[in-house]
Amino acid sequence: MRVIFIRHGESTGNAGVPCHDLGAIELTELGQEQAREVAASWIEAPALIVTSPYTRTQQTAAPTIARFPGVPVEVWPIEEFTYLAQSARSCDFGHVEEQRLNMAIYQARSCPPIS
Repeated sequence: MRVIFIRHGESTGNAGVPCHDLGAIELTELGQEQAREVAASWIEAPALIVTSPYTRTQQTAAPTIARFPGVPVEVWPIEEFTYLAQSARSCDFGHVEEQRLNMAIYQARSCPPIS
């Protein structure tokens, strides 16, 4: 069996737009184009298309799903691991600068220096 993992196209979150709901982040116009390019790149139909419940992953898969309408599609409870995941239900995610600061704090707490 061959498995191909495809990361979602550029999202508004990747582009620095503040996000308030990780699951609802959408693709940018560039991300939509990237999704179309992925769909066009397939040499043969996949046996199965799997997405997470996140909007951006479903939008990325949509052109491939449209190209291969006979291929089964499943939504699995897949979540990306991010420093945001631990506080996703209680935090308002700000601009990229704020996210970088939060990431540095998370890494400092999670990965103590080796002595």
